[in-house]
Amino acid sequence: KTLKFYNLSFYFMSIWNLNFISTLGVTYNFLLIGNKYNIIIDQGWSEYFGSQNMFFFMKNISIFLQKMFLNNLKMFLTLFLIWVCMLFF
Repeated sequence: KTLKFYNLSFYFMSIWNLNFISTLGVTYNFLLIGNKYNIIIDQGWSEYFGSQNMFFFMKNISIFLQKMFLNNLKMFLTLFLIWVCMLFF
């Protein structure tokens, strides 16, 4: 896998005047962390908690709050007062 990109990495090292030996320890850790991030997060839970599921979650919460506040001024004012108290304290 590394041999595929050897020519490209050699080209970039020659542009930026870097030695392969001196940069191997620095770049290897970042590449390893990036690979783990790609496997665990990018192809895992972020697909589930992505924009589409967040849209459905916000839509369901909005519908729930709309039904709860429908013709119920007392509940609305109580929750508004709690929100204001949390905002200032």
